[in-house]
Formats: sequence, structure tokens, C-alpha cells
Amino acid sequence: MNKMSFIRIRLTFQRPLPLKEVKNCWFLVDTSTCSTIADLEYLIKKRFIALSKSCTTVDLFLEDYLLPSQEKIEIIQNNDNVRSVFSWAFLTFLSSATQSFAQMFFIWIRRLT
Repeated sequence: MNKMSFIRIRLTFQRPLPLKEVKNCWFLVDTSTCSTIADLEYLIKKRFIALSKSCTTVDLFLEDYLLPSQEKIEIIQNNDNVRSVFSWAFLTFLSSATQSFAQMFFIWIRRLT
């Protein structure tokens, strides 16, 4: 019989997500189906940004150290604070002033929905 085990992590986003005002949340990881950091990156992307084509990568950090995608999930322990950094394809080439405008635009759109 396959034993289910879970770890509960504190998930912190570098900046609030588009269309959501969340920056910190709890996240429950089923380690019987999530075996690597790459699996966790996929789950976070799927849950919080709906596999947006504009999000190119999700990098995870533990205590300001990068968690390599190929690393086993066991590197993360219960109640760890994992920082998530998304790279957005359409923001990478914009200047900081334009990025500020884009963030304000997302906030405005969020309020309309």
C-alpha cells in the first residue's frame, strides 16, 4: 500500500501575483506524488498562475539559497519558508518605470473583476 505523506510549507512570493493579492500562504505538498523540486515548481505554477504562457520560470529558494530543480523534495522540511520567484516573459525586457506601470495595470484589472 502506498503511504501518503505531506509537508506543510510557508510559501512566499517575491511580489504579489497578477489577479491575486496574495504574497504569503501555506502550501501542502503531497510527497508521494511530488518527488523533486521541479514537481513542486510545476504545482506552484499550476495553482497560482494557471500555467500562464507569459511565466517562463519559477525559481524556489530556501533561506536565500536556490533549490535546484533536479533536487529531491526531501530537502524541504515541514514549516520551511520557501520563497518563490516568477520570471515573466513580457516584463523581462521592460524598463523599471514600465514595470511599475504594468503592476499598476494588473491592480486596476484585479479591481474590475
